[in-house]
Amino acid sequence: MNKKGISLVCTGALLLGLAPQVGQAADSVSIDDVTVGGAQATLHYQGAKAGDWYHIVMGDQYVRGNLSADDVTKGALTLSLPRAAASGDTVHVQMAGTGNHFVAAKTKAKAQTGDAQQKGVLTAAYPAEVKPGSTVKPRITVNKADVSGDVIYSYSGPIVAGSFVNGGFTVASDAPEGSVINVSLMYGDRTVNKSLVVRKNPSQNTPGESQTGDFNLAQTRAQKGQELLTDISLKKTDQRAKSLGVAVIRKENAGAKVSASVVDPAGFLASGKGKLKFKADQDGTVDLELRAFDTAGQVLERYPFQIMVGPSSMAANQVRMTIGLKSLVIGNDQKEMDTAPFIQDNRTFVPLRALAEAFGAKVEYDDANQGIRIQMDGKDLLMTIGKKTFTINGVQKQMDVAPYLTASGRTIVPVRFAAEGLGFKVDTTADAQGLTTDVIFTKA
Repeated sequence: MNKKGISLVCTGALLLGLAPQVGQAADSVSIDDVTVGGAQATLHYQGAKAGDWYHIVMGDQYVRGNLSADDVTKGALTLSLPRAAASGDTVHVQMAGTGNHFVAAKTKAKAQTGDAQQKGVLTAAYPAEVKPGSTVKPRITVNKADVSGDVIYSYSGPIVAGSFVNGGFTVASDAPEGSVINVSLMYGDRTVNKSLVVRKNPSQNTPGESQTGDFNLAQTRAQKGQELLTDISLKKTDQRAKSLGVAVIRKENAGAKVSASVVDPAGFLASGKGKLKFKADQDGTVDLELRAFDTAGQVLERYPFQIMVGPSSMAANQVRMTIGLKSLVIGNDQKEMDTAPFIQDNRTFVPLRALAEAFGAKVEYDDANQGIRIQMDGKDLLMTIGKKTFTINGVQKQMDVAPYLTASGRTIVPVRFAAEGLGFKVDTTADAQGLTTDVIFTKA
């Protein structure tokens, strides 16, 4: 029997293999019952396979392992808890099938000394873009001053099987252009989440923090052949930053000549306010990145942004999202998002709330049931994280891929759902290789 006063939360597979979370539903494995007593727990399960992992969490402590063939035959597993269960404890039990791309590794944290020592530090520097077949070696900083235990790493996305070790890995040679690799690091109650976009020609293969929301431009539209001088602001930057640079990441018109620079970089770093010069000789969208460098020339932080050159081709009832870019364009305005659209398994995925609210929809979340309600133009849409079924004004419909949460808690949906569920017309643009670069939504 369950020990009196102990709460049990049983969940299934982690979606897309992000950092361990509670409440993610799945249909691959069902846990019928968990019996907790003292320092042991017994799991009864169905549909599991040898090699499937289990995860039991009590506060900030955990037990993790994989099922053996004998465990599967018995349909039950008795294991030691992180500590003796006591009245009032909540024990979270998670289990995943082999179809879920979740691999975890642990490494002992190394304490810093001297001026660099801070309590509870956890940072990870990854490149914003990676090339198929390349090896990624992040810079990870950990300080154990007020936290004990190991760093736990997890990932999702196209990497070479078995190459994921302590946050480093090799990108799959056949990784699709625009696909995303997500890496999560957990240390005590601290979590760092990173997203790396796969590009055949990455901007720079140097670790650097990719930021969004902290860098702002007063103007995001320029005219062909005319210099744009616009106010810029930066809420924060790494204190080690000694210089700045602006890199051109992608041009809609591949033959365009583009120049961009920060006026008085030192003054901008000191005050967080300054001006940006930009000029292009052809119409089209230009994706850029403001980069902060240390004294050795290493990239510390990256701030992606976009400038549109020429007259607006976007109507007031249109929204454009660019693969891998954390901003959207609605009419003539550009707005920041905290999650970029991406391509995975030949499907394009977009952040739901940012898209819906750009068109004036009301979005509500039911955290307890992981439900989402969207109201717009007389439509009342209800959907649930992890489920393919949804309703519009009470009529049940089906998605081909269930919506899921990112590690930062944002709901992601396939583009097809935006067309069928929200009633938008969806168009795409492609580069010279025929790969999708932009998604344009038009509201009828």
